[in-house]
Amino acid sequence: MTLKLLRDTMRTQLAEQGAAPEVAEGYLSRWDAALESDSGAPLPCPGCYLQGTVSRLRRMPSPAGVGMLECPACSAAFEFPDFQPAATTQGIWPTRP
Repeated sequence: MTLKLLRDTMRTQLAEQGAAPEVAEGYLSRWDAALESDSGAPLPCPGCYLQGTVSRLRRMPSPAGVGMLECPACSAAFEFPDFQPAATTQGIWPTRP
């Protein structure tokens, strides 16, 4: 459920930034591929994607019930409802150096 809510948050971000529907679908395809792959493909930042680059979103510390991601390239931050314990999402979130 958390990843669906996060995906919806990213879709909203793209719409707010004026992304054309086909661009948004391309982004969401890349997002889905990253989640389905064992290749370590990054969960991409929507703002960077619209600028033609792919930057890996990183999970940030946050209060219970709220997830936070940050893009190290553009410093964008995203909040989303997070109803899963961190251990269940640990494998898909890169750690912060």
